[in-house]
Amino acid sequence: MGSVYGLAGFCSGPILGAILTIAATRQSPLQGGLLLAVYALGMAAPLFILAALWHRYDLGHRRWVRGRMLTLGPVRVHSSSLASGVLFVIIGALFLRFDGTAGITGVLGFGDTTDLEADAQQNVSTWLSAVPAWSVPAAIAAIATVVALRRAARSTSRQP
Repeated sequence: MGSVYGLAGFCSGPILGAILTIAATRQSPLQGGLLLAVYALGMAAPLFILAALWHRYDLGHRRWVRGRMLTLGPVRVHSSSLASGVLFVIIGALFLRFDGTAGITGVLGFGDTTDLEADAQQNVSTWLSAVPAWSVPAAIAAIATVVALRRAARSTSRQP
């Protein structure tokens, strides 16, 4: 988990700086705090989901997660170490090829004039402009309440 966050934190540092700057310049501390809370939730939500799935499906005891020792000539390496090493080499090659992440823009575009990523961002921004700002936190709170109530109802029904 720490290595995943470390990899994500490497790219999210400039974003955190921008969020802190925007939060510091808000008219009220509540607006800045809400902005920082949403940012923190977005950073931690994938880790919470992964932890819930790990616990729910008991992934720590699955054979495919534990891996095994591999022998490559005189070298013995664990399959997890080999997979993560290969992924880091691929990420490093991509960073070298695309000058960090600065050169990735427009990779998915077709032709020289189409920028698929920019068009997608514009479409999402247009669609979301009709959604009130308060509705997203309200929806998250409603979903969390429903989940908590369902869990409470299940735990009371299991007791003798």
